Amino acid sequence: MPFARRWCITFVLLVLAGGAWAIATPLFASPDEPAHALRAWSVVHGEVLGHPVTDKNTPPLPLDGLVGVTKWGLAVDAPRAYADWGNVRCIAFNAGATADCLHVSNDARTTAALTYTRYFPLYYAVVGLPSLVTDPGAGQLYLMRMMNVVMCAALLALAFAVSPIRPLAAAGLAVAITPMVLFLAASINPTGLEVAAAIAVWSAGAALLSAQPESPRRVLDVLGISATVLVASRPLSPIWLLVAGGVFAFIGGLSAIRSLWTSVRARIWLGVITGVTLVNVAWCLWKSTYATKYYLGVPTLLSDTEFARQAVGKNFRLLREMIGLFGWLDTFVPSFTLVMWIAAIGAIIALCITLAPPRWTLAVVGLIGLTLALPIASDFMLRSRVGFQWQGRYTLAIATGIPVLAAFAVGFGEITSVKRRRLGWSLVVGLGVAQVLAFAQALRRYSVGADGKLWFFTDPRWTPPVPGLVLVLVFTAAIFALLALQLVDTLREPAPLAAPVP
Repeated sequence: MPFARRWCITFVLLVLAGGAWAIATPLFASPDEPAHALRAWSVVHGEVLGHPVTDKNTPPLPLDGLVGVTKWGLAVDAPRAYADWGNVRCIAFNAGATADCLHVSNDARTTAALTYTRYFPLYYAVVGLPSLVTDPGAGQLYLMRMMNVVMCAALLALAFAVSPIRPLAAAGLAVAITPMVLFLAASINPTGLEVAAAIAVWSAGAALLSAQPESPRRVLDVLGISATVLVASRPLSPIWLLVAGGVFAFIGGLSAIRSLWTSVRARIWLGVITGVTLVNVAWCLWKSTYATKYYLGVPTLLSDTEFARQAVGKNFRLLREMIGLFGWLDTFVPSFTLVMWIAAIGAIIALCITLAPPRWTLAVVGLIGLTLALPIASDFMLRSRVGFQWQGRYTLAIATGIPVLAAFAVGFGEITSVKRRRLGWSLVVGLGVAQVLAFAQALRRYSVGADGKLWFFTDPRWTPPVPGLVLVLVFTAAIFALLALQLVDTLREPAPLAAPVP
C-alpha cells in the first residue's frame, strides 16, 4: 500500500478511536486535565506567563490534594466555567464515584483560576485554538481534546506508515499503543503528544537502521518531524530523544553515524531539533519548571533501605499504569487486558532475543533495564521532598521503544510464514478484545462506578454526549479495522531485505 494512502487510512481510524475516548471520558476526569485546559485557554488569549498566586488573586482550590499548589501555582484569567475544574473533587481518586456529579457551565465571565503547569507554551497555543472561535463550555473543551487527538493520530499514523519496511514492525507498534496511550491522546495533556511523538521516533529510527527503505528521505522526514514535536512537548522530552539517539547510535555504530552525517537533509533536521530543544530548555529554566518544589507528592520518613525496597516493588504497578490507568489514577484496565498485553510484549521480546542480531538484542535489553531503573532512581533522589512521585505514564516515551525495536529487529531472523500468520491473527484478536474491554471498563467506571453492573448501558447514572453503546461499537470497529489493516503485512511473506546496518 502506498505511503500516503496507508497514512490517510490509519489516521482516520486513529481519529475515530481517539475521538471515542475523548467523548467517553467525562470532562476534567483525566489527570491534570483541568490545569492544562486552563493553561491552553490563557495562552491563546494572550496570557502566556500567568501570575504567581497572591492573597489578592488567590483562586479557589478545586481539589483537596492540591493544598500546596496555592503557594507556588499560577493564577490565570479564565472563564468562570472552568475555575472550579468542573467540581472534579467529587470523582477524583474514587473509582466508585460516577461522573454525574461533574458539571462544566458556560459562564464566560473571567476570573482568577488555578493552574500549575509551567511548560513551554507551544503545545497549549495549538490545542487551545478552538477557544478562539467557540464560547466557553463543554463543546469548547471537547474540541480542544479533539485537537490533541488529531495531533497524536497524525504522529502514530506516520509511525505505521514507515513500518512495512519490516515484516513484523506493525506488530510492535500495535503493542506499543496501549489503552493508556489512547486515553492520554484523548485528553488535554501534553503527555499524550509526547508519547505519540516518541513512538514515531522509535519507528522511524528503527526503519532507517533495519534495512534500505524504499524512500530514505521520507523516513528521515518522519524522524525529523516526530523528534521536533517530541522535544517541544514537555520539560523532560529532550532526555527521551537523547535516549533514543543513544540507542540508535549503538545499533548502527560509527558507520551509520557517518552515513547519516553526510546527508544535508539530516543536518538540517538536526539543526531544527537542536534549536527547538534549546528554546524549550531555556523556557523551563527561566520558569523554574525543573525545580522540585513544583512537584506534587508527600515526603517519606522511610529509611533508605526500605524506600529502595518499595521503589523496586513498585515496578509492577508502573507496568500496569503504562498499560492502562484511567480517571484520576484510580481505575485499572481489566485483568484480561493486562494479561494479554504482558503476553504480547513477552512474545515479541522472546522473538527478538531468539532471532535478532546481537546489537538489536542488547539495545532492547538495555532499554528494558532503563525503563525499570529510571523510576527507582528518580524516586530515590526526590524521596525527601515528594516521596514516591513517579507514575507509569512518565516512562511511556521510552518504554514504548521496547516492542517497537524488538519487532523491527525480528525481521532479520528466520520465522516461518505459519508462525507469522499465527502471531498476526493472535495479536489482531487478542489486542483488539483487550482494547475494547479497557475502553468499556473506563466508560463503565464513569457511568455506574468501577464495580457497577456489567451491562451499564441501561439506566446509567451518567451518560456521555453520544450514547455509550454507540461509542463502544464505534471504538470496536475502528480498533479492529486498524489492527487488521496494519497486521496484514505480518501475515504475508516478507520481501527480500537489504543487509542490516552495519
